Amino acid sequence: MHPSIPDPLTPTLVSSLVSLSFADGSVPAIARVNQTSEAMPDGEPRLVYDIDTQSFHKNLDVEGDRLWLTLDKLCEFKDRLFSAGLTERAKELFR
Repeated sequence: MHPSIPDPLTPTLVSSLVSLSFADGSVPAIARVNQTSEAMPDGEPRLVYDIDTQSFHKNLDVEGDRLWLTLDKLCEFKDRLFSAGLTERAKELFR
């Protein structure tokens, strides 16, 4: 993802921040996906791709299995968003 910049604003883009929120009612949870980019002094771009998930269960039983099931669902939700947000080129960098 990157911002669409109109032609009159063609100077070099120095940094950007994109923040999106997604809901998953099956958990129930919200995920906030933040992507930040910044040009480094050597000209190489730096990219931060951060995903925060949070659940909204009330009175969650920390002694039972429900806590672990909720944590598993949060991890699955985060993993789905992470995988979907990567291009094939980006995936190659991690292989």
